[in-house]
Amino acid sequence: MAQTIIPWYRRLSPNAEEFEVPGGVECIPDGAFNCHSCLRTVVIPVGVTRIGKYAFNYCTALTTVTIPFGVTTIKASTFFRCVSLQYVTLPASVTCVEQGAFAQCSRLSRVTFLSPHVKLGNYVFSECGRLQRVDFSHFLQCEPQFAFAGCVDVKLISQNAVRVRVYALLCMLRQSLRGGNEICRTHIIPFLLNPENILMYSIPCP
Repeated sequence: MAQTIIPWYRRLSPNAEEFEVPGGVECIPDGAFNCHSCLRTVVIPVGVTRIGKYAFNYCTALTTVTIPFGVTTIKASTFFRCVSLQYVTLPASVTCVEQGAFAQCSRLSRVTFLSPHVKLGNYVFSECGRLQRVDFSHFLQCEPQFAFAGCVDVKLISQNAVRVRVYALLCMLRQSLRGGNEICRTHIIPFLLNPENILMYSIPCP
């Protein structure tokens, strides 16, 4: 009779509050810790390069997660509705965050991207009502009205703020060519009068 092998992530007790992913693991499968309501802290070691979709979906007690260098993409809905998560730092290897990855993380207040160029999918931080600050180094490629839908107080803070302002202005100038003087009056002039506005808009290369 063949012996049943239990996957490492299924050995976690339902009441466990802390967990460290075993060494040698390269991938956290889709839905691995889905709906684990007691889990508060997760340590993901160096060597893990993939975190699957819905991996920590509805982990409502999760407050701390360590994401190692080597992970390149945060998959769709990976941390969806982790309502106790407050701070997240994504390593320099992360260049893409897919749709809804941190959506409805209602206590999330600050996110830091260490990569010089990150692409955000739609609704990545949707309905993160307490999100106030997102730090990034150079380029954050996204459509803010979708990536940060429902984030009423969020500010994007760049270490290269001058270039961000120029990119945002170029984007609005392009829109003004399509929308006429009304766009100039309602968007471009207020932008020029507000040097604190550092939201970056993604501009496709010609």
